[in-house]
Amino acid sequence: MSELQVSDLHIAYGKAEAVVGAALDAGQGEIVSIIGANGAGKSTLLGAIMGILPIRSGTIRFDGEDIARLDVEERLERGLCLVPEKRELFGELSVLQNLQLGGYSRRSSSKAAMKRSFDQAIDLFPRLGERLDQRADTLSGGERQMLALGRALMAAPRMLMLDEPSLGIAPIVNAQIFAAISKLGQSGVSVLLVEQNARAALRISQRGYVIEGGCIVLEGTAQSLASNDAVLRSYLGLSGSADASRDQQRERA
Repeated sequence: MSELQVSDLHIAYGKAEAVVGAALDAGQGEIVSIIGANGAGKSTLLGAIMGILPIRSGTIRFDGEDIARLDVEERLERGLCLVPEKRELFGELSVLQNLQLGGYSRRSSSKAAMKRSFDQAIDLFPRLGERLDQRADTLSGGERQMLALGRALMAAPRMLMLDEPSLGIAPIVNAQIFAAISKLGQSGVSVLLVEQNARAALRISQRGYVIEGGCIVLEGTAQSLASNDAVLRSYLGLSGSADASRDQQRERA
């Protein structure tokens, strides 16, 4: 059974539907990408799954349970966690304090369990360990994204939803972020990844969905989407499969 199942989901802002009949699923330890243009409904979809935005109709099931009526904190307690595009760190607090706040929903957990989550975050992002006493608002863009991910890990998520983790980050740091996401999938954490850098997202994903105008118009394995001419033209900046082949050869060179 898939860990997350979304069926016939409709989300509206007033009378305007932002997401129309969306259906997707993600299994344990699977990295699933949602790609699409700005305004296509990607962030709206994640917000609704997390409970931040209300849905008009449809079902959201997590580990077999219908969670559509649960509030954000209840979904967090069940293992859902969202890292929003704006990261929403507490800038006046230190790196360590931000990490500690990430574990607030697990305040009844043992110290050993919390330490394991802390060690996992530092292992993935050693730079955070070097800046534990530094204020979050003094970090670079890449370091802030690392902190946002590390803070999310403190909640021990089973399903981690990431909204544009590469936005505004230098390429060399992006590579570290995507490598960390890949490791999380290998460790058994499910990842639902919204990302405009479709090439990088599909490279670490098992499957993907393409959303346009609030509708999911295409789905398949990451490999099939990466070689699909329509996806190549719209999201990978290539004119077709021949160009994709040449691009892959350049990457291997």
